[in-house]
Amino acid sequence: GSEQPSPLATYPNPALLIAGDGDDICPETALMELAASLGGGVETRIVAGADHFWFGLEHAAGASAGEFFAARL
Repeated sequence: GSEQPSPLATYPNPALLIAGDGDDICPETALMELAASLGGGVETRIVAGADHFWFGLEHAAGASAGEFFAARL
């Protein structure tokens, strides 16, 4: 069957895609492929040591998101 384009493909605002380098559900390569498919305006961040659930590194996810939004709001 045909794949539907991501709703993010037409999202007009800056976007942040963030994952951990230990994420086996959304590995870094998949995140980078998604970002490339969405074109400009997408920033990616890979956090060392984080898995898909961010156990013990929740602060790193929050800090990355906070920096992203602080720079854009």
